[in-house]
Amino acid sequence: MKLPSHLAISRYGIYYLRIERNGVEKRRSLRTRDPTEALAAAYKFGATIYGMTSRPRLGYTLETPTIKIKTDGSAEDHSRAMEALSSIQHLSEAELLDIRMQGERELAQIHAEAAAWRSQQALTTSPLKPAPARLQTLQSALDDYLSEKFGQWKAGTKVTYTSVFNRFIKEFGATTLISDITVENFLKYRKPLESTIHPDTLDRDCGALIGWFNWAIKRGRYVGSNPIEKSNPSISIRDILKTNFEKPRNPLNAEDLQRIFTALPEIKNPADYWLPILGLYTGARIGELCSASIDGIEEYDSGKWAMYLYGKSPSSKRKIPLHPKLIDCGFLTYINDVKRSWPDADRIFPHLVEDSKNGFANKPTTAFTTLKQKLGLGEDKVFHSFRKTFISCLQYNQLNEEWRRHFVGHDSDEEENRNNFGIKGGDAHSVYSKAKFDPARLAEIVFPAFDLVKWLDYEPPLPVYKSGQFNKYFAKNLRIKLSAAARKEREERTPKVANVKL
Repeated sequence: MKLPSHLAISRYGIYYLRIERNGVEKRRSLRTRDPTEALAAAYKFGATIYGMTSRPRLGYTLETPTIKIKTDGSAEDHSRAMEALSSIQHLSEAELLDIRMQGERELAQIHAEAAAWRSQQALTTSPLKPAPARLQTLQSALDDYLSEKFGQWKAGTKVTYTSVFNRFIKEFGATTLISDITVENFLKYRKPLESTIHPDTLDRDCGALIGWFNWAIKRGRYVGSNPIEKSNPSISIRDILKTNFEKPRNPLNAEDLQRIFTALPEIKNPADYWLPILGLYTGARIGELCSASIDGIEEYDSGKWAMYLYGKSPSSKRKIPLHPKLIDCGFLTYINDVKRSWPDADRIFPHLVEDSKNGFANKPTTAFTTLKQKLGLGEDKVFHSFRKTFISCLQYNQLNEEWRRHFVGHDSDEEENRNNFGIKGGDAHSVYSKAKFDPARLAEIVFPAFDLVKWLDYEPPLPVYKSGQFNKYFAKNLRIKLSAAARKEREERTPKVANVKL
């Protein structure tokens, strides 16, 4: 007897029913070695499943007193029906009953498998839609977010993030649903900001919004991917935006230096007076100078002094010698005046107030911008230009890169290592990398290379500080500081009484 295509036989002689759905074949044991029993049971099982999963063709029924066989109308099914009928006609009624009972047990199991298969198909083809997000306005979602996260942030972060969120809500509207924020409308919001906000700052601001929307997604307030995160430009686009945004910060020329240093004697604020001088002869950043400690100024040899500078990166934390011209123009005299005029002063500019965004450099930066505009300096000349001038002079005079990097607190990949003259007098792994960068060696190597006359054919005449020059200024600002501290102390001691209308 020819074995039908839906039957298979194992190496142990057991017949199996082959069932195929969506390209996946399953086998079910018919638990018999008798081909006649297997044929009768398999035919009935296969016909049952076919009827459950598809629309049957027009067929006919073959029936004996004890068994009934239905066909689907195809020629192949007709042939198999005839073969099955002829093979079982000689069986006794008891044998047929046994086959039918076994078939019914298997059929029940097949029914269960078919039902499970249909359920799986329904899940695959018709996935459940996520539950709709809770309808919530931007303002309400922000209030919930801040009530949970605000206390975990530092003071500076609170100020920055609050500004970012307020600007975002002002643009979209407080009553706008958070679910209405999409990639498309956020990109329209971000585009104008790219020309007014530095790319690094804009990335930080978007990071705050990403955190908010990630929270909203986890809390079920927003369904789908984070629209802010998906709107972030690629690294290459971000670099282009940064290049287009940043204004050039060029070194100062001889005329610029002459204008600035001629104006210094008229300046009444000690920070505004000293910062240009220190910037030119140390190459330090304005933030490093504004936060410099009085205790960080030390004598490392007879008549020779050094200053500790602290920046944000490990390479920017350093101890550098003070140029002899700084000593000659009275910087140490000024430091002694600070100690006498401002008790418990810990910084060289004790009157500066720290800002949450720019630290102690906030007001001095604004003051220099005002000065340069008054003097008619170009837009490409900023306080950082003093640092550019110092570095460019060292590059021009071919100072070894390793010494220059250590003196100014540079990482090896910073911009100033790649511009201006393109001169690198050695690499990061030169013999100097093993040297001890103590102030004496730095002074010996670096100061001869800081030759402005050789580079610019000019060196500005420095004003000489007079003892007590800023005593009145210090006295006035100290009174203001002490008065503010006393007022704050009184407010903290005074219990707050609620206003109750009678």
